[in-house]
Amino acid sequence: MTTQSRVKAFFGSQLFLNNLFKKVSNVIQSTNKFNLVNIVLLAGFVAPLIYVATSTSSSNNPLATCNPYIVSDTATSTCNSSDILNQTEIQKGIDVSHYQGAVQWEKVATNNLSFAIAKATGGDSYTDPDFTRNWYEIRRNELIRGAYHFFYAGDDPKEQAEHFLETVGKFRANDLPPILDIEITDQVSSELLKQRALTWLQFVEDKTDRKPIIYTDSTFAQQFLNDARFGQYYLWLADYSQDNPKAPGAWNNKQWFLLQFTQSGKVDGITGDVDFNQYRGSIDNLKTFIQLSNL
Repeated sequence: MTTQSRVKAFFGSQLFLNNLFKKVSNVIQSTNKFNLVNIVLLAGFVAPLIYVATSTSSSNNPLATCNPYIVSDTATSTCNSSDILNQTEIQKGIDVSHYQGAVQWEKVATNNLSFAIAKATGGDSYTDPDFTRNWYEIRRNELIRGAYHFFYAGDDPKEQAEHFLETVGKFRANDLPPILDIEITDQVSSELLKQRALTWLQFVEDKTDRKPIIYTDSTFAQQFLNDARFGQYYLWLADYSQDNPKAPGAWNNKQWFLLQFTQSGKVDGITGDVDFNQYRGSIDNLKTFIQLSNL
């Protein structure tokens, strides 16, 4: 991990650093010459950042080092397999769409959940009618939030990505990265599906400075997402058959990031069934992952 990345991870936002640099630059430029006072000022600003960057490096942070989805200078192979993602703890979450109706988020938040993910859009024009409310209420009730787009490979991928980003608006540094739901071919060839999905993922990554998450199921991924390039993205896997399913081929050197393990969950605040998901790690681990997923 670079020094800049470590500093960004500590402060959780590139915007914070940009504003700070601008303020220091303005102070320096307000004088007639780069004198000793300015040198001292600049040194006093830079030194703490360097200290923070080095002291929060991944080599000193087991939450980063042992997470196979966080890119760092330290290989994850140095961790014991039982330590990866602190698997002794599990964070549970739900994902919702308009099918759940009017969710009572105040009640949902009492169900010992850590996160909630809401459907935002589908294709190049569909917007989930309950997304805006869900997106706001998840954050208001202090759950980690995420938003996903349902992918139609028959539609233009950039138009889909733009529609998704316009609907969601700004992703906060403590939100989950953007999510692409890929589970149907939309009657296009597998090669075209791969090409267009990768276009969506790269476009959204460039626009948000976040590495997106792919949602899919094991069978679909093995058949249609069997391109190694998908393996660079975090995997949200749907598999109801076993407790710890193996990740599909494109992710053969990684674990799944999130697991959707049932469609029949029950929580206070939602009438009927809801999808249940899990993250295998502590809540601190999950929050650290989110911080370090900000590119």
